[in-house]
Amino acid sequence: MKRLGRMLGRGIATRMVAGSDSAIEALFEAMPPSLVVRADGAVLRSNNAAVQLFPEAPHCVPLEALFLASARSALRGAVSSAFAARTVSECAVPPLSLRVHPLTEADGTVGAVLVQVVSVAASVDQLAAGQRLQALGQLVGGIAHDFNNLLTIIGAAADAALAQANTVASETARISEAVARGADLARRLLAFGRQQALQPRGVDVQSAVRATADLLGRLIGPRIRVDLEFEDGGRAVHIDPTQLDQVLLNLALNARDAMPQGGCLTLATDHVTLLHPLAAVPDAVPAGRWITIAVTDTGTGIPAEILPRIFEPYFTTRSVQAGSSGGTGLGLATVYGILRQSGGYLTVATASSGTTMTVYLPRSDQKVEARPVANSSTTLAAGGGRTVLLVEDEDLIRNFAERVLTVQGWHVLAAASGEEALDLLDNAPPLAAVVSDMVMPGMDGAALVHAVRCQLGVADLPALMVSGYAPEHQREAMAGLNAAFLAKPYAMQDLVERLGAIARTPAVTAQGSSPA
Repeated sequence: MKRLGRMLGRGIATRMVAGSDSAIEALFEAMPPSLVVRADGAVLRSNNAAVQLFPEAPHCVPLEALFLASARSALRGAVSSAFAARTVSECAVPPLSLRVHPLTEADGTVGAVLVQVVSVAASVDQLAAGQRLQALGQLVGGIAHDFNNLLTIIGAAADAALAQANTVASETARISEAVARGADLARRLLAFGRQQALQPRGVDVQSAVRATADLLGRLIGPRIRVDLEFEDGGRAVHIDPTQLDQVLLNLALNARDAMPQGGCLTLATDHVTLLHPLAAVPDAVPAGRWITIAVTDTGTGIPAEILPRIFEPYFTTRSVQAGSSGGTGLGLATVYGILRQSGGYLTVATASSGTTMTVYLPRSDQKVEARPVANSSTTLAAGGGRTVLLVEDEDLIRNFAERVLTVQGWHVLAAASGEEALDLLDNAPPLAAVVSDMVMPGMDGAALVHAVRCQLGVADLPALMVSGYAPEHQREAMAGLNAAFLAKPYAMQDLVERLGAIARTPAVTAQGSSPA
């Protein structure tokens, strides 16, 4: 490695890529797992050690495709730094630590970079297991997408029957209850697979914890005391507030189950700066600036033989007993999935006298944003003849939504695809909003909204995106879309209310014009 280091900067990029220098070739093969990567992120060469570690790394595969989605941002930054600053950079992409060397051409430009594995915190089998987990997450997302479409259809049909036939009201209510339970299961699966479409914003940590504590009195019973310990001064994190609520409630309910005879539950906030990774269960927490929320119980602790399995999906130690309905085994798996997708971590410390689960969230300097509150004057306000573009590739969902919105006074332009929707805009009345599914064949929802806004010349046209699952690239596209989001399965009433809350009023619907 020292010899290679002396050769860097002497115009060896082309020779490394071509393998034309026998000395460099021998050094390259003698290195730990190493890959030569060009500026567009494609892998040009891999030595034998890298092929053993990344069997799916053929010539010209994107480098990022070899790593979990959660690690790609750090990897991208290290590679960009090597190309731009011409300096060696390092990054942690658990369970690996990487070093990125710039490889210069004869004229001094950086022609490629050498990405080298300098340490492996886990075995190759563990790395492969992580990659299989990523594939499982994609599978979960696809299943949840179809599942949520079916639930939306069933729920809409049940609501329609409930409104029209009192004689079948009790049975229809059971259908609606089953839909709600199925929707909760789908949300948990998406959280576990880290495939949710999140809506992060600046959230005050102490306010979120206090709101959770206010709910716990009815959930954990009178035998458990709840204590709050806040650090001085408020701090913010960037997270979907609904997901943070779910994390805290799940952890609190787990703590309740650990104290069947009563005890004390403590919710504590703090902040910490880690100069080095913190070894912990289930994962090490990387160095950085973190906000912490610790949930501590005075229960019996977690047995050592069970601790490694508590984050596995469908693993549970609860049984159906008096006062308990058992457990699905998705609680902690859901919590962990939410936190990892939000850039956070969860650690567990347990003893015979209790357990502490600590949430680590990246510290944010972003301004705290108030949660949006529906305006009662617009939620059920009829469309008033305003026009909405409704795009949904599932025929039954589109037909239900079109019928309900029409009854509420909307003029609905309904389309089964993005391409069909754009054709409907010719000679159409001014739009008050667009409602579109995120995942569709051909043009996806985010691309459609961009196209509609561009075609109409209305950059801020309100949009409501709906989805039961959105792949990562579509979630990233939506993040810059400035659109509202409604998760499938949704009740038609929810669709009406969300649309009423965001849609333009008749006074400002003219395309290409500004309000008077």
